[in-house]
Amino acid sequence: MHRTRSLLRKILLFTLLLSLGYLIVYIARALPILTGFGAKHLCSCRFVAHRSDSSILVNELSRFPYRLADYQTNESDSFATATILGLVTRKAAYRAGAGCVLLMDEDATAPTIPQLASRGSSQLSTFQIPTDTLAYPGVNYQQLDTILEWAFSEPDVEHLKNTKAIAIIYNDTLVAERYAPGFSSETLMPGWSMTKSVINALVGISVQQGKFSVNDPAPISEWKNGPRHRITWNYLMRMSSGLAWDETYFGVSDVTRMLYLSEDMASVAINQPLKAKPGRYWYYSSGTTNILSWLLRQQWGDDAYYNLPYEKLFHPLGMSSAVIEADLSGTFVGSSYMLATTRDWAKFGLLYYHHGVWQGKQLLPKGWIDYTTKPVEDAPFRKYGAQFWLNAGERDRPDRREFPDVPSELFFAQGFDEQSIFILPSHKLVIVRLGITSRGDFDKNYFLSELIKAFPTL
Repeated sequence: MHRTRSLLRKILLFTLLLSLGYLIVYIARALPILTGFGAKHLCSCRFVAHRSDSSILVNELSRFPYRLADYQTNESDSFATATILGLVTRKAAYRAGAGCVLLMDEDATAPTIPQLASRGSSQLSTFQIPTDTLAYPGVNYQQLDTILEWAFSEPDVEHLKNTKAIAIIYNDTLVAERYAPGFSSETLMPGWSMTKSVINALVGISVQQGKFSVNDPAPISEWKNGPRHRITWNYLMRMSSGLAWDETYFGVSDVTRMLYLSEDMASVAINQPLKAKPGRYWYYSSGTTNILSWLLRQQWGDDAYYNLPYEKLFHPLGMSSAVIEADLSGTFVGSSYMLATTRDWAKFGLLYYHHGVWQGKQLLPKGWIDYTTKPVEDAPFRKYGAQFWLNAGERDRPDRREFPDVPSELFFAQGFDEQSIFILPSHKLVIVRLGITSRGDFDKNYFLSELIKAFPTL
């Protein structure tokens, strides 16, 4: 009996030591990611969006686990830091024209990108969305007000909607707009993964310029010899490359390693092995989009690449606030890092509502929206197209779709914190909803289905 108890104690002690060791290793790996997120987000919201430190700390960084860190900004040198008990400190720095970048060394300085620092805006359109928030014909403003009240209400303190901005465009007119206290039509908001849909536009523009076809193999030297040479632009656009990837944001994964521990984000994804045959397996991957951004840089060359989103997209649309941020290697972080005002995000949605035509000019190739909204058959509920989300539903059961009470024609850009640009072409609607919202705490199916009721029946 004594020997048995002694053995059990040793096993228990070993298990405890093993668990403690695992916990220490996990924390040591996770802290740079946690503080990296905080420093980068604080930097972008402070020096790109020009929000106050207190607003950022109360809103985004008061959530667990971000509130575990201590934060500071340096106004004179335009950088932000985050630290936890002094064990790990991360620093993000602002660069003129290029937004904020997370540094790999606390003592390092951010390299400038001269092409972005000196970027002009002489070709910037003065277009503003026409506004009628009182009496646009056919709009049920009472119903509209009811759903907006719901969107900003907080009846459940355990599941906060945390809506910060909504803009509703009907028939090319801004018919409703609302902001939370401390936010306005001038506030730049991060789009997070809505940036992926902007990469869709840049790829489309490149196709129209004759740079490549979406069915061409992706020209990556590391892929020339071996099965990865079969990966096309199209497979990358549709998240069907077959590359191994872990999009888990809790702890250390491929995506957190890429966003918070890498100087060259695209290289993290490029060097992944194949998990499945290209074109046969769908898996949502931020790495895939950063490969696309890197490929665009190779196709255009640095000077033209840095001008591409501004001269070919933002300026024609009049998106004067838009800033897309680059990583330390100089490549735009197409997966995640773009900021713009609510109205400028709406202008981007309007381009897709109008099938890529803007004020009579074809900015995107003819048929590009059809290409974009063609469902990936392997995606659950056929809910993905080409860097845009869909509401298509299963082929044999279209009622089984992401938002069952919303028409299947819906397609949308979507990002972390429940950022969304919804496009309902036959309803003549473009809807922007921005917030700081935990996944699932904003019922998009209810919001959209009730909002549609405020407009004329088709």
